[in-house]
Amino acid sequence: MKKVLWGALLGVAIGATGCQSSPTTDPSAATATATLPTISAGVIAGESREIHAKWSAEITAALDGLSSRDAAKRAAALEQLAHVIEQNNRDASMLMNIAGQFKANSVRNLTSLLATQDLEARALIASLMNFQEALSRFLLVAAEETEPRREMLIHWGLSPEGAKVLAVAFSSDSSTRVDAAHMVVGIDGQAADWVLARLIDDAEREVSLTAINAAWDREPSPDVVDALWQKAVEYPLTQYRINMGMGSGIAPRVAVLHGRTIQLDGYDYSLAMRMMDGDVATDLLVAYKSDVVEKKITDFMDSLAIMKSNPNMHPFQMLSSYNGSQGLNFERLLMAYRPKAAVVYLVGVVASNFNNDGWEQMMNNQMYRCSTRVDALGILAKLTDQDKDDFNLARVPQWGNRWMLAGTLDNEEKAARKMLNWWKIHYKDYGAKSPDINDEELPKNPGRSWGRMRGRMMW
Repeated sequence: MKKVLWGALLGVAIGATGCQSSPTTDPSAATATATLPTISAGVIAGESREIHAKWSAEITAALDGLSSRDAAKRAAALEQLAHVIEQNNRDASMLMNIAGQFKANSVRNLTSLLATQDLEARALIASLMNFQEALSRFLLVAAEETEPRREMLIHWGLSPEGAKVLAVAFSSDSSTRVDAAHMVVGIDGQAADWVLARLIDDAEREVSLTAINAAWDREPSPDVVDALWQKAVEYPLTQYRINMGMGSGIAPRVAVLHGRTIQLDGYDYSLAMRMMDGDVATDLLVAYKSDVVEKKITDFMDSLAIMKSNPNMHPFQMLSSYNGSQGLNFERLLMAYRPKAAVVYLVGVVASNFNNDGWEQMMNNQMYRCSTRVDALGILAKLTDQDKDDFNLARVPQWGNRWMLAGTLDNEEKAARKMLNWWKIHYKDYGAKSPDINDEELPKNPGRSWGRMRGRMMW
């Protein structure tokens, strides 16, 4: 299917645009003067869908026949199944041949175009090839989507309005992609939201910031919210998961240089650029005040609860202000939406033994302690409208406005016990079935797990 769509888009990119070179006296340019043919992507995609639907129906009928109690019907079903598989192989071969013809035609047409010596024609040809490159890149990204979304995106992308936007949004030139963010502002619909989300996720800071600014004037959509959420919260966890080797799906890589084996780390160096301006993304997520964002937070808290079952995984360490600005982003979102699931999870953090990651600092003749558990205590106190002074907690601007506790580890232990005693009284208010946090059942449908690798365009 991908190869058919790839060939179809190449044909549309060249044929639908058309290219008539300017008249020239140069005889070597004669082969470049023909207008290229128009090729319909819809016809090719339609044929593929019809073949697939017919094959699916026939093979389902054959499989049903194999479960018959009648031996004759089972034999007939087996023969039918063999026939369907054989026919499917012939259909697949036909589609592969079509894709091959598209590739050959594209190479031949491009070779003819490049033969011209006319400067104006060369400029037009360069514009055409950039257009084709952008649309081809769009197809590669769209092909990773589910079939209904893929068809919707391709249908829009090959329309006059969509093609104009995609030629800019998927350009290899970052200054051109900045223009795409301005173009999407006046376009409604899921496809435009999908494009805007990828511009928000762009590794070039100017592109990303321009796209975030454009998103302020739109209703929140799942695609845009997801892109903002990745930047504000999840990208640090993505790298954390890779480093921990937890479900990343990425095999260890090595490079061999003249017999010397060098092990490569799993660090994604583009993440440092992609997680920049997470505070700006957080501003917009808070301003949305949307059910879409609230569901994103709830699903995320459920996935954190599942990670808690692994004693070696402590994702909240990467989400606390103890570890930087991403923790502050996460706390701001919790305060804006106040999900009950966050209270349940953070009580579990307080009940865990996190005291080995803290440190103490003397300031103004007062000892202060900072740790992951102290951070959880501070957020819990705010979420549950308790007085931070009752737990000896304070924000310390000199240390990045982190939560800190006046005292030492002993004082942290006392504050933790006090919070857990409060929980024994109020646990039902937050939907918990038991005051013992370990008795809580893990969520059945956590939604998207934290730290997932997001598909993205590579330039």
